[in-house]
Amino acid sequence: MKQQIIDELTTKSNINITPGLDRIKILLNYLGNPQNNYKVIHITGSNGKGSTAAFIEAGLIHAKYKVGKYTSPHIYAINETITLNGVAISDNILEDTFIYVKNIVNIHNLLASPFELLTAIMFYFFSKSGIDYLVLEVGMGGENDATNVILNPVYCIITNIALEHTNWLGNSLKDIAKEKTGIIKNNTPTVFADNSIELLVQIKKRTNHYTNILDKYLGSIVLDFINFKTILAINLEVSLLGSKDLMEIYSLNLFGKFQAYNFLCAYEVLSGLNIAAESIRYAAESAKWHGRLERIAINPEIIVDATHNESGAKVLYDTLAINYIPEDVVVITSILADKNIPAMLGYLNQISNTIIFTSITTTSRGLEASKLYDIYQSSGMIEDHASINTICYSIDDPLAALEFAKTLNKKLILITGSLYLIKHYRSIP
Repeated sequence: MKQQIIDELTTKSNINITPGLDRIKILLNYLGNPQNNYKVIHITGSNGKGSTAAFIEAGLIHAKYKVGKYTSPHIYAINETITLNGVAISDNILEDTFIYVKNIVNIHNLLASPFELLTAIMFYFFSKSGIDYLVLEVGMGGENDATNVILNPVYCIITNIALEHTNWLGNSLKDIAKEKTGIIKNNTPTVFADNSIELLVQIKKRTNHYTNILDKYLGSIVLDFINFKTILAINLEVSLLGSKDLMEIYSLNLFGKFQAYNFLCAYEVLSGLNIAAESIRYAAESAKWHGRLERIAINPEIIVDATHNESGAKVLYDTLAINYIPEDVVVITSILADKNIPAMLGYLNQISNTIIFTSITTTSRGLEASKLYDIYQSSGMIEDHASINTICYSIDDPLAALEFAKTLNKKLILITGSLYLIKHYRSIP
């Protein structure tokens, strides 16, 4: 695919355009409003959107539906954001659809940010493909996101909320919740996995049909570190000659306690759509989502995780602390400038007493390794955690950082902090 097209779909052009739906609605109207031609499951949340989408996609495909999925950002190639029955859009089709949509933009002298342009391409492509369902992940927030042009989603999912993108979404959980619940329309059935009162209040303002899977499904979650599976046992109340509790056990192909919650969101939606139990089980056992607590090598053991905010870093710590002590782990990290870097480093410092800072140069929000090291020092964490003798290194090149990490002979190499970082490790040397 031509680099010019990739650049137009990924760069931060039109940076002064503010969030809102007016531009995308005008563009989609010229395209014949393709977003209205299929059923949509709309997903937002601070963490876990992509994994939840992957579970739902796998279940629907197994049930013989034609399924589109839209997620962002990508790790290796922009094609990953648009998949049809699990297969990424081809270079030729993406290029042809881009040319068609961009021509509409130019003819009518429209404005469209890269994400709005990609979103319009996605809606149009899936309409031409004749899909049954679109599993649609919000880009950022919800109410003012370019994906939020769906009139009547069949389900809305809000995985959870946390403070993130505060310059766009607001500085409180109430603001975040208000923005994310903006995808709920016309009393849409809504599924969520969060006990914050702020989220529940906002959901109740928009729908009477809601389910908190943390309340509905009681059971246990066991992490199998040997096979890197998540074992989920849940109690399901069913009607068999009256009501009784039955236990169902699922082995999730995605690892982490949080993935159990993501699966239960998907389970609730798939069950509500009357998807067969065998398809739901297939989704649990086969769903793939790269870069989320993903083991990519065994000797030495290397895990990559696209943790990108403070709440994600806490979940990462809670998960790995079950099986690893700080002395056994070396962390390779680089974090974007607009994140809460000290808070994220605080959790990484509890995971490991050896941290290698490296540089992200593929985005304007990236930081050099030396800058991250300075932030670490100035935050006082070296003094706060002196008892565990934390050692820090600064190595600009991500691959060189990995080679050095291997020489430390630790039990685990953890690569985390940003999708922009883990994309460097597609092929482990």
